[in-house]
Amino acid sequence: MLSNIARKRQSLDKFIAGAAEADAKASSDFMSMMMIMEARSSEREEQRHMREMEWRAEERVRQDRRDELHMMLMAKLFDSKHK
Repeated sequence: MLSNIARKRQSLDKFIAGAAEADAKASSDFMSMMMIMEARSSEREEQRHMREMEWRAEERVRQDRRDELHMMLMAKLFDSKHK
């Protein structure tokens, strides 16, 4: 039969062990959350980069078309003046 003090010590030991496990789980959960957040952030950054690259390529095409149209109009303008 355990004394009252021994039972309290066992109870405290169980409580401390449970708290340590909970703390370890919380730390693990926090680290998992941080890793997931970092992965998602990297994914969003990569998507942003890809969208920007696509936009720049499309912008180059649009600018080339504008330049081509401008040159065509200028050629017609000068051609009509020389006739």
